[in-house]
Amino acid sequence: MRLGMSLEKVIEREGVGALIVRNNSFLTVEEQRYNRRTQKIPGMRSIIYETVDPGESVEQALRRSLGEEVNLNDFISSFSLTDVKLCEVQITPGIWLSAYLIQIDVPDDFVIKGSSEAEDVANPAWDLIYDLLNEPIGSLRFRPGNREILQSYMRYSQGLLLQPDIYFQPQNVIADEVFTRFHPRLNEEGKLH
Repeated sequence: MRLGMSLEKVIEREGVGALIVRNNSFLTVEEQRYNRRTQKIPGMRSIIYETVDPGESVEQALRRSLGEEVNLNDFISSFSLTDVKLCEVQITPGIWLSAYLIQIDVPDDFVIKGSSEAEDVANPAWDLIYDLLNEPIGSLRFRPGNREILQSYMRYSQGLLLQPDIYFQPQNVIADEVFTRFHPRLNEEGKLH
């Protein structure tokens, strides 16, 4: 559900997302860890998400994530990454993700490799935008929040996004039972207890 800015947000943890688009596709990575609070399961595809560390700006978190997860430092060194804010998505209560369109030209022949520093993600690849938008609700192929980010991107590309969209809940929330089925001893942060 897309809502206006009038409702109050409670932020316990802030994250950033980097949407990079090329030829009707968007850059994704494969999640490698479980985490109930941030709604991820190994094998899910996602744009690059990263938590903003204490004392770190959104810009710094985006640069760190693009360097650590997909090694794109050479493409992002000379310009601002926060010019186009697409939306904010509350992944779970208090966990907010601000998604930015990263407008860089990645050549078609450039092979994006996962960074050796990345522990939580692997296998960067280009996924078709319409594959995600046509994915049935309840599918575990893409991480929650990605659909909303691409919906905001589509509105932006059509000139219809006048201010960032705010989504108080993603359409594709992962039920607790799914986490229990995958690994019954996982706690909120995806660690065994």
